[in-house]
Amino acid sequence: MLNTTLIRREFASILSHYNPDGLAQKVFASTTFLKRLLAKFRQLRAQVDPSNDTAVQYMLDAQGETTRVRADYATLHEFYWGEARRLQEQLDAAHHRRQSDLRGVLAEHELETRALREEVGELRSQVENLRLLGRARSGSRRLYVPKLMNFLNRDQTRVNDNRKRLQDLLERFRDGIAPEKSWSTLSAITAVDDPFAEGSLFATLAEDDSDEEEKDQSGDQGDGAHSGRQHNEINLTHQDSGASEPSSRKTTPTKMKGSRGSSRKVPDQPQLRPSVWDPTADQARSPSKQLMFLESDVQEIMKNEPVVWDTLRPDVILLMCAGIGYQGSIAMLN
Repeated sequence: MLNTTLIRREFASILSHYNPDGLAQKVFASTTFLKRLLAKFRQLRAQVDPSNDTAVQYMLDAQGETTRVRADYATLHEFYWGEARRLQEQLDAAHHRRQSDLRGVLAEHELETRALREEVGELRSQVENLRLLGRARSGSRRLYVPKLMNFLNRDQTRVNDNRKRLQDLLERFRDGIAPEKSWSTLSAITAVDDPFAEGSLFATLAEDDSDEEEKDQSGDQGDGAHSGRQHNEINLTHQDSGASEPSSRKTTPTKMKGSRGSSRKVPDQPQLRPSVWDPTADQARSPSKQLMFLESDVQEIMKNEPVVWDTLRPDVILLMCAGIGYQGSIAMLN
């Protein structure tokens, strides 16, 4: 038996892996190990026996469930990634539109601000022109006593006797002060070139203290009324270049019928609506009705909007105080 080729091959294989010393002891110990291994194998085989397939079924069910979970996960992953990309595109488009709208609103506000500044500049220029015109008109109505005294003593015209009294009277007239009660003055004008002129009692002339604006309005009544008024007025600040002045002026007052209207009475309260106006719900909002929000409340609400508060137009702020949103106010005004 030991001389057979099969046995020799087995021994050669064993000796190639194990040391020859104590080989027999290892061979006999391996029998016990093989018996234990065989018993464990039989136990595992009994557990996976087709007649008792509970564990195998559980394993197959778990494997199938795992496969389905992986497929569902892949489907849901693809779906949610697609939704995320779509929402991101919508956010980018909304941000782009918001930036475009903001640039448009800022450009519109810049144009409106520039137009308002130009209008303010024009109004300031008009106010300055009116102020200068008022000063010029007030200066033209002011009596310059030295120039008038020089005018009365020029060429063939002389003021004799008490020139100081005449100058004092003119200065008091200029300052709006009545003469002294103790003064008793008699003024006599002698026309040497017309010795046969008849004297007459002085008749009090009609005084006109209305403003220049009413004078301009009455100037459209006709040339006759305008010329009649010119005969009763003397420009005391006329610049004389040396030309001769007329020796006499007409002093007879001329009545101007219809040239001036009655003085207008300023009402105590401004009239906001016609007297027959009846407020209804479908008409304009009453100015006496209280607004829904204060300007501070609207400013607090606009903190979340991409809008600079100082650039908002007053009409937009008023609409928002009335309860209309920012977008609605812009759309309504546009």
